Amino acid sequence: MLLHVLRNALQVAVSLFCMSVPMIMGGLVVIENVFAWPGLGQLSLKAIVKHF
Repeated sequence: MLLHVLRNALQVAVSLFCMSVPMIMGGLVVIENVFAWPGLGQLSLKAIVKHF
């Protein structure tokens, strides 16, 4: 029974995590640009700017 419950609960948890990833990445870009910290946000911003 635990396997069936866990499988259904995992689908919801993965969906919520995937929907929150863009918001987290957007926050990273803002915070890293304001405080001039190197990290994943600046790396992704440079990749996007270079692509376009």
